[in-house]
Amino acid sequence: MFVLGTNVLFSQSEEVMALGEKGRECYNNKQYRLSAVIFEKAIAMENLKIGDLFYNTACSWALAGDKANAYRNLDSCLKYDWHDFGLTENDPDLVSLHADVEWTNFINKFRQKLDNEKNEKLKQTPTYFWGMYLGILLVFFCIT
Repeated sequence: MFVLGTNVLFSQSEEVMALGEKGRECYNNKQYRLSAVIFEKAIAMENLKIGDLFYNTACSWALAGDKANAYRNLDSCLKYDWHDFGLTENDPDLVSLHADVEWTNFINKFRQKLDNEKNEKLKQTPTYFWGMYLGILLVFFCIT
Protein backbone atom coordinates (compact mmCIF):
# COMPACT_ATOMS: atom_id res chain seq x y z
CA MET A 1 0.00 0.00 0.00
CA PHE A 2 1.53 3.27 -1.07
CA VAL A 3 1.75 5.73 1.83
CA LEU A 4 4.02 8.51 0.63
CA GLY A 5 2.35 11.63 -0.61
CA THR A 6 4.39 14.16 -2.50
CA ASN A 7 3.90 16.56 0.41
CA VAL A 8 6.57 14.60 2.31
CA LEU A 9 9.07 15.66 -0.33
CA PHE A 10 8.10 19.37 -0.55
CA SER A 11 11.15 20.46 1.41
CA GLN A 12 13.39 18.60 -1.06
CA SER A 13 14.71 19.73 -4.41
CA GLU A 14 12.50 19.74 -7.49
CA GLU A 15 14.53 16.85 -8.90
CA VAL A 16 13.84 14.69 -5.83
CA MET A 17 10.16 15.63 -5.92
CA ALA A 18 10.03 14.62 -9.59
CA LEU A 19 11.70 11.30 -8.78
CA GLY A 20 9.19 10.69 -5.98
CA GLU A 21 6.31 11.33 -8.36
CA LYS A 22 7.87 9.10 -11.03
CA GLY A 23 8.39 6.32 -8.47
CA ARG A 24 4.78 6.61 -7.39
CA GLU A 25 3.63 6.49 -11.03
CA CYS A 26 5.69 3.33 -11.65
CA TYR A 27 4.26 1.76 -8.51
CA ASN A 28 0.71 2.54 -9.65
CA ASN A 29 1.53 1.00 -13.06
CA LYS A 30 2.81 -2.16 -11.33
CA GLN A 31 6.39 -1.49 -12.44
CA TYR A 32 7.65 -2.36 -8.98
CA ARG A 33 11.36 -2.91 -9.67
CA LEU A 34 11.58 0.40 -11.53
CA SER A 35 9.63 2.10 -8.76
CA ALA A 36 12.06 0.77 -6.14
CA VAL A 37 15.10 1.84 -8.17
CA ILE A 38 13.68 5.34 -8.56
CA PHE A 39 12.91 5.63 -4.85
CA GLU A 40 16.44 4.42 -4.04
CA LYS A 41 17.84 7.11 -6.34
CA ALA A 42 15.74 9.78 -4.59
CA ILE A 43 16.95 8.59 -1.18
CA ALA A 44 20.59 8.62 -2.28
CA MET A 45 20.39 11.94 -4.09
CA GLU A 46 19.89 14.01 -0.95
CA ASN A 47 20.59 11.33 1.65
CA LEU A 48 16.94 11.43 2.67
CA LYS A 49 15.97 10.06 6.06
CA ILE A 50 12.20 9.72 5.63
CA GLY A 51 10.64 6.57 7.06
CA ASP A 52 7.67 6.70 4.66
CA LEU A 53 9.99 6.73 1.66
CA PHE A 54 11.96 3.73 2.94
CA TYR A 55 8.67 1.93 3.62
CA ASN A 56 7.40 2.51 0.08
CA THR A 57 10.74 1.41 -1.31
CA ALA A 58 10.51 -1.78 0.75
CA CYS A 59 7.01 -2.42 -0.58
CA SER A 60 8.17 -1.95 -4.16
CA TRP A 61 11.13 -4.30 -3.63
CA ALA A 62 8.88 -6.92 -2.01
CA LEU A 63 6.43 -6.74 -4.91
CA ALA A 64 9.36 -7.03 -7.33
CA GLY A 65 10.49 -10.20 -5.54
CA ASP A 66 13.72 -8.74 -4.12
CA LYS A 67 13.47 -9.72 -0.46
CA ALA A 68 16.98 -8.65 0.56
CA ASN A 69 16.38 -5.06 -0.56
CA ALA A 70 12.89 -5.11 0.94
CA TYR A 71 14.27 -6.05 4.36
CA ARG A 72 17.09 -3.51 4.08
CA ASN A 73 14.55 -0.76 3.49
CA LEU A 74 12.21 -2.03 6.22
CA ASP A 75 15.11 -1.78 8.67
CA SER A 76 15.77 1.77 7.46
CA CYS A 77 12.13 2.81 7.77
CA LEU A 78 12.23 1.79 11.45
CA LYS A 79 15.45 3.70 11.92
CA TYR A 80 13.86 6.84 10.47
CA ASP A 81 10.62 7.06 12.47
CA TRP A 82 8.19 4.71 10.79
CA HIS A 83 5.56 3.81 13.42
CA ASP A 84 2.61 2.30 11.58
CA PHE A 85 2.77 -1.25 12.93
CA GLY A 86 -0.77 -2.15 11.87
CA LEU A 87 -0.19 -1.20 8.24
CA THR A 88 3.18 -2.95 8.15
CA GLU A 89 1.86 -6.16 9.63
CA ASN A 90 -1.16 -6.32 7.30
CA ASP A 91 0.09 -4.61 4.14
CA PRO A 92 -0.69 -6.78 1.09
CA ASP A 93 2.47 -5.45 -0.57
CA LEU A 94 4.56 -7.29 2.02
CA VAL A 95 2.71 -10.64 2.03
CA SER A 96 5.53 -12.28 0.07
CA LEU A 97 7.77 -11.77 3.11
CA HIS A 98 5.47 -13.26 5.75
CA ALA A 99 6.76 -16.84 5.48
CA ASP A 100 10.38 -15.78 6.11
CA VAL A 101 12.19 -16.03 9.42
CA GLU A 102 13.47 -12.52 8.68
CA TRP A 103 9.87 -11.28 8.68
CA THR A 104 9.25 -12.68 12.16
CA ASN A 105 12.51 -11.13 13.34
CA PHE A 106 11.59 -7.79 11.79
CA ILE A 107 8.09 -7.77 13.31
CA ASN A 108 9.53 -8.65 16.74
CA LYS A 109 12.12 -5.88 16.40
CA PHE A 110 9.37 -3.43 15.36
CA ARG A 111 7.22 -4.39 18.39
CA GLN A 112 10.22 -4.06 20.70
CA LYS A 113 11.04 -0.62 19.30
CA LEU A 114 7.48 0.59 19.83
CA ASP A 115 7.40 -0.89 23.36
CA ASN A 116 10.72 0.77 24.22
CA GLU A 117 9.48 4.14 22.93
CA LYS A 118 6.26 3.76 24.93
CA ASN A 119 8.17 2.85 28.10
CA GLU A 120 10.57 5.76 27.62
CA LYS A 121 7.64 8.14 27.20
CA LEU A 122 6.07 6.79 30.40
CA LYS A 123 9.33 7.31 32.27
CA GLN A 124 9.49 10.94 31.14
CA THR A 125 5.87 11.76 31.98
CA PRO A 126 6.26 11.95 35.79
CA THR A 127 9.28 14.25 35.42
CA TYR A 128 7.30 16.55 33.18
CA PHE A 129 4.38 16.75 35.60
CA TRP A 130 6.63 17.27 38.63
CA GLY A 131 8.34 20.10 36.77
CA MET A 132 5.00 21.73 36.00
CA TYR A 133 3.78 21.25 39.59
CA LEU A 134 6.92 22.73 41.11
CA GLY A 135 6.88 25.56 38.58
CA ILE A 136 3.31 26.46 39.54
CA LEU A 137 4.23 26.37 43.23
CA LEU A 138 7.18 28.66 42.55
CA VAL A 139 4.91 31.14 40.77
CA PHE A 140 2.50 31.13 43.73
CA PHE A 141 5.34 31.73 46.19
CA CYS A 142 6.76 34.56 44.08
CA ILE A 143 3.35 36.23 43.82
CA THR A 144 2.69 36.19 47.55
